[in-house]
Amino acid sequence: MLDNRWVVPYNPYLLQMFNCHINVEVCSSIKAVKYLYKYIYKGHDRASFSIDQPDSDGNIDEIKRYVDARWVTPPEAMWRIFGFPLCANDPSVLQLPLHLPNMHRVAFNEQADLTDVVASEKASKSMLTEYFKANQNHPWARNILYKDFPGRFTWQKGKKYWKERVERYQIGRIVSANPAEGERYYLRVLLNHVAGKTSYEDLLTVDGRLCGSFREAAERLGLIEADNTLDDCLTEAEQWAMPCSLRRLFATILVHCEPGDVRGLWDRHFEPMSDDYRRSHTCPIEVEQMVLLDIRGMLQSMGKDIADFSLPCIDDAFDPTEGEAREVIEESNVDFDINDTKLASSLNLEQRVAYDEILASVEHADGGVFFVDGPGGTGKTFLYRALLAKVRSKGNIAIATATSGVAASIMPGGRTAHSRFKIPLTCDDGASCTFTKQSGTAKLLRMASLILWDEATMTKRQAVEALDNSMRDIMGRRDRPFGGKTVVFGGDFRQVLPVVRRGSRGQIIDRFRGEEVIYHSFDSAEDDPYGYYAPEFLNGLTPNGLPPHALKLKLNCPVILLRNIDPANGLCNGTRLVVRGFERNAIDAEIVIGQHAGRRVFLPRIPLCPSDNDMFPFKFKRKQFPVRLSFAMTINKAQGQTIPIVGVYLPNPVFSHGQLYVALSRATAKRNIKILIEKEKEKENAKKQSGKPKKRKRPALSLQTSMKNIVYKEVLTG
Repeated sequence: MLDNRWVVPYNPYLLQMFNCHINVEVCSSIKAVKYLYKYIYKGHDRASFSIDQPDSDGNIDEIKRYVDARWVTPPEAMWRIFGFPLCANDPSVLQLPLHLPNMHRVAFNEQADLTDVVASEKASKSMLTEYFKANQNHPWARNILYKDFPGRFTWQKGKKYWKERVERYQIGRIVSANPAEGERYYLRVLLNHVAGKTSYEDLLTVDGRLCGSFREAAERLGLIEADNTLDDCLTEAEQWAMPCSLRRLFATILVHCEPGDVRGLWDRHFEPMSDDYRRSHTCPIEVEQMVLLDIRGMLQSMGKDIADFSLPCIDDAFDPTEGEAREVIEESNVDFDINDTKLASSLNLEQRVAYDEILASVEHADGGVFFVDGPGGTGKTFLYRALLAKVRSKGNIAIATATSGVAASIMPGGRTAHSRFKIPLTCDDGASCTFTKQSGTAKLLRMASLILWDEATMTKRQAVEALDNSMRDIMGRRDRPFGGKTVVFGGDFRQVLPVVRRGSRGQIIDRFRGEEVIYHSFDSAEDDPYGYYAPEFLNGLTPNGLPPHALKLKLNCPVILLRNIDPANGLCNGTRLVVRGFERNAIDAEIVIGQHAGRRVFLPRIPLCPSDNDMFPFKFKRKQFPVRLSFAMTINKAQGQTIPIVGVYLPNPVFSHGQLYVALSRATAKRNIKILIEKEKEKENAKKQSGKPKKRKRPALSLQTSMKNIVYKEVLTG
């Protein structure tokens, strides 16, 4: 069924006036300025004209006409004959590496001996270390910043040193670093502002004093500002929160809030965080170690290592893990409901066949790839829980993942596939996961007896192929799918497919009683030292996936989480919560879905960036609570959930495969679902009126009893 959505935007008035082909685009984005340059720099011009007449039947051979009548300008003809390039980059750009001391990359052949590689002189050299050395050898160059060095020097790849430039010009760009990377980020801040340093130690020296970290050096130089909101956040929570909740809030701040003075934050709030342990233990050292171990476990569940933060060291004598990888410990300690082990007796015939075949593959360890297909509500999750309980009850590791965070929270020990397998956010053909062979993730995958991936139909094939490539590599069995592991995919091709960007945004209309609390965000444009973007302009931006600048909440109102904060403990993208309390720098909320329903959590403000990096011509950052009001959810967010009573509101027709199916299959019975379909009434023909235009009125709506569905048949038959 075709409608106007399949037609290129056009204006009949302009077509009739100019008698030519004209497309119409509304430049409503901040990138509208690109249209000033797009057609100037897009390439050489070309023209075609017709010299043929239609044949006796009135037909025109358009292909022959194009080939015969194509006209190439003389400059283009010369370029093509002599092979000159039609475009080029000038000046060229050199990417400058950024690394902490002794943490640079070294390339070597696979057959090389690692001992010889490390012992070689070249292994200790990098562009950054040689920049320090060049400042020692060339005093005149000590006023040149690292990023400007390629403009005066050339990098000699063979011998690895900077040579004074004699011709041309080159621009340097230091690789980016996120504030969450800690010392590496502050090193970048220093290199962008401090010139002439001859070593890392020299860079750490400020006013004759050797600082203990790059952060401290940047702070003493006035390059970064101190932020007391994190202190206030913990102080406010200390008034009534339990020590365990404080430790989890502290871990959340470390991972997501980019704290500057981690050690100072620890020293000031250690006493309230350790109140429960101090009551049962008298030794101060033992109390400190127990708090550190608790925080380490929380950091590990968020994918971080406590060693990355400036906290006291953990004594091996108090460490019960004995150096085991955190991923393995995390999966080994997943609790399963004893009642789930009894689910196998309630399986129907088709579920039983899949259950027995998958378990046979697990027991024989010969590997296999399975896909569990079935419409919504037919018991796929029921089968998953039975499989997970059976494998885990025998002491084996079963990894439960899903494409969406909400679907993952339904399964015991569930995590998003991207989080567990370290799948890149942007995958191309032939890509691999980002973990290494020596990482804890690789060890976990080697030890796993079963890997389960639910809602696999919502992800792109490149993500699945990335896991396949990595599994073949770490298992050393490149001839077997997923390295010979038993992998179970689940999903429903009748449901929505992978999300395509630029979809319309859902609108939320409702009213809620109570006093309104407004939280304003702190917005900034990175790499904008001169403040070209006004604060009020930044505050007016609300990209998809980010909370608004003015976040308006009321007590007991429902909200939805917009980021993966702690997936292992139920805080993942799409988790629904209810607000239970407000503080100036923290929100007290309760999880209402999944196996962690009823758990109280504290949410601080965290820095957020749009997932689409090309949305703005600058990197936009918003520091705000990662929640939105959620009286309703989009169809995509609801996928994978079973909801007792469902109301479906469709002010616009569905526009993609499986959307209507997903919406109608969330309820368990027909009587538990209500649907509201609205359509704008057709306007009656009216005479054109001259004069001042009237105010725009809200369109009249009529209720509908039917709607067209969209199904891509090739998805179901291919």
